[in-house]
Amino acid sequence: MGVNIKDVAKLAGVSTATVSRVLAKSGFVSAKLKDKVYEAIETLNYIPNNNAKVLRSNSSKTIGFILPDICNSHFTYIYKGAEEALEENGWGIILANSNENIEKERENLKRLISYNIEGLLFIGVSWNSNIESLIKLNNIPSVFLGRKGKNEFSTVTIDNYTAMHSLSNYLKDINVKKIIYMGGPDTSSSAIERARAINESGFEETLLLKGDFSFDSGYARCSEIKDKIKNYDAIVCANDLIAFGVMNFCKDFDINIPQDILITGFDNLFISSHIYPSLTTIAHPTKEIGKVGANILLDFISKKRKEVVHLKLDHKLIIRNSTNKNFGEKYEK
Repeated sequence: MGVNIKDVAKLAGVSTATVSRVLAKSGFVSAKLKDKVYEAIETLNYIPNNNAKVLRSNSSKTIGFILPDICNSHFTYIYKGAEEALEENGWGIILANSNENIEKERENLKRLISYNIEGLLFIGVSWNSNIESLIKLNNIPSVFLGRKGKNEFSTVTIDNYTAMHSLSNYLKDINVKKIIYMGGPDTSSSAIERARAINESGFEETLLLKGDFSFDSGYARCSEIKDKIKNYDAIVCANDLIAFGVMNFCKDFDINIPQDILITGFDNLFISSHIYPSLTTIAHPTKEIGKVGANILLDFISKKRKEVVHLKLDHKLIIRNSTNKNFGEKYEK
């Protein structure tokens, strides 16, 4: 058996009711007795039973957070922003990683519900009616981050269409006419919007290659068209991870960036400014997405907000050396 409240009370020389008042920070307890209780808690390494607390207060003060890929720093920065906002307001957070697997995503949600979460911050693998039905069935206040669900769920995102369109316009301004577009999965709302912007951008030629949002996908798609790459002016990637895979392929096969081909990404991951050559990309406020989403969710939980909200935060085009024809030397072997 672990340490319990009776053990704390016995060591501190007080009643269990006094220990409970100290833990709950309610009722009057003298400073002297508080010190004894805290000293006993520290000596015994006592951890209060949160389940009992939930039963007493009918509140877990805990939010669930589901993301699709914990290895993608774009998602972890969103999580970090949410965590900071929740901690500032006295709330805890439980993180679940779906690993881009829809079935695992559903199991994660069911598990979080069993932990008595009071709200959900959600970055989905894809549009998933089963997930959305489960959220509605359990009446969980929810905010979708970065990617959309049905309009009945609140969202905090950027305008993916406008952002990708601004990147396309920049490329056309520097005389890019033929592009390879490496998109994300067609089940993701952000990938769909970015692809739509590319399709409507009016390049003379666009070679569309489908895949997922990973480094490996970028490398593999380049392998499929190795002999065609130099026939195009630029490879436009739906996110930075794809772009990193493309850049690694080019390095391996003596395709020089930006002399032979221009490369662009989307997300502005931390490493984007530190690789060689640095990556032209779209920046969006990842931590802010998490913070804003968390605060909206707390407003729903506290009943301060009732209406569904769809916020789109600002993006910024970051121009770096991967699209600067005058940059650098050829790769050295």
